[in-house]
Amino acid sequence: MRRTYELALVLDPTLSDEEQVGLVDEVKKMVSSKGVEVVKEESWGKRKLAYPVKKANEGRYVFLYIVGDGGVPPVAEVEKRLNQNERVLRYLWVRTDEDLRRAMRKGKRPVAAAEVVGITGPLRGGGGGGGGRERPVEEVREA
Repeated sequence: MRRTYELALVLDPTLSDEEQVGLVDEVKKMVSSKGVEVVKEESWGKRKLAYPVKKANEGRYVFLYIVGDGGVPPVAEVEKRLNQNERVLRYLWVRTDEDLRRAMRKGKRPVAAAEVVGITGPLRGGGGGGGGRERPVEEVREA
């Protein structure tokens, strides 16, 4: 079974671009293991934080999209290292494969994020959506 994850990182805003690339490469090496790979990386740059974190009002946002074929990423080990690193303000692991499948079942066209991580084709549960026939909006409002 193919599982997908998203790892969101909020890094220290005082990092240079080279330091950010180095730190993200370290994280990618920690995450990569048997059957687990980072398929996409997005850097959103500096953004204002909703509240101060470690006396910082801004942070550098980086998102890693991870795919595991039967293997689970070493979440505990990576979290331990991220907690020890002072340059990482916050992080968040999210398992996204079930959400992407649910979105594809409801939508008529493929979800872009699902294509990036390789979720395509027939879905579990028949891929029909609600299990019954599709009804027009007027019929739904009356029901």
